[in-house]
Amino acid sequence: MAIKGQKGLRRAILTISVINGFTGLVCGALLMIRPDGALMGLGVVIPVLHRTPVLGDVFFRNLLWVGVVMFAGLGVPGTIAAALTLKKKDQQYHLQSLAGILLVFWCVAELFLLPNPAVLFYLVVGLFQVGAARYLVGKLRLWS
Repeated sequence: MAIKGQKGLRRAILTISVINGFTGLVCGALLMIRPDGALMGLGVVIPVLHRTPVLGDVFFRNLLWVGVVMFAGLGVPGTIAAALTLKKKDQQYHLQSLAGILLVFWCVAELFLLPNPAVLFYLVVGLFQVGAARYLVGKLRLWS
C-alpha cells in the first residue's frame, strides 16, 4: 500500500511540475514578447504594480521583469523537475522541492503585491509539492 501511495505522490508532483513548468515558460515568454500584457489581458495590473512602494516605478513600468522571473523562476525549474521525474533521476525530488519552494515564494510575493484568491490555491499547491517531494526524498534514503 505504501508503494502505491508513493507512486501517487510522485504522479501528483510530476503533474504539478508539468503544468507549472509549461505555463511558466509560455506565460513568461508572452510577457517578455509583449511587456504591456496585451497578449494575456494583463495591462490593467501595470498601474497597480507601478505604485508598489519598493521599486515599483523601476520594475513595474511594464511586465517585462514579471515575465523574466516567471520564465526563469517558475518555468525552467518546473520543466527540469518534470523531466528529471519522468526519467527517474536521482535528483528528481530535490528539483521538485526547489520548484515548489519557488512557487511558494512567487505566491507570497504576489499576495503582497496584487492579492487575489487564486494565488491561495497555487500557494497550497506549492506547499504540497514541497512536502510531497521532501517526504519522497526521505523514502529514497530508507530504501538505499
